Amino acid sequence: MYDSDYEYDVLGVLRLLRFVQMYRPHRAAHLVSGETAFSVEEVLEFLYYSMEEIFDDCYSDYDEMSGSEILYIYDSVFDEYLDLSVKLSDLHLCSVQAARRRFEDVVTFFLADRNCGIFDVTIHYNDSSPQIQVEFAEGYYEPAGVVMAFTDLMHYLYREVDRMNQIIEKRSGKIVSLPQKHMEEAA
Repeated sequence: MYDSDYEYDVLGVLRLLRFVQMYRPHRAAHLVSGETAFSVEEVLEFLYYSMEEIFDDCYSDYDEMSGSEILYIYDSVFDEYLDLSVKLSDLHLCSVQAARRRFEDVVTFFLADRNCGIFDVTIHYNDSSPQIQVEFAEGYYEPAGVVMAFTDLMHYLYREVDRMNQIIEKRSGKIVSLPQKHMEEAA
């Protein structure tokens, strides 16, 4: 436990478990069932194969032309984030494009410039649902860094969805009343 790289990997496992326990408690028990101790190799393997626990749909493919692994990700919180962003937007004509651009900026912020092997991030919209496509650099993949980047992204999106829901609730529960001056004039 004195190797700083190993500690970073353990931190990745702890952050993953915290995220899953907070937002997907039904998956948390399955994720750690039977695991009481990890070797260094098992920690990396656990991180690599646990990515699918973070998202609703996550699968990988290997691109033979570039020699890199591509990860395809979809989660319902992506749709919820976009829908709430459109509802809160004051721009009526460009609200969908503005919400998509904001989502793309958030994804780029959390996944770009990380030293974990992410080479390219692309977002595709299928039936207005975003799917994130992440391409990893050939021969380089840092499981702990990737897991931490994705858990940070998802944690942020869940918090933003909660915040936007609170704003919508406040707006819908607001009672519009005339100022006191106008009420006195009407009487």
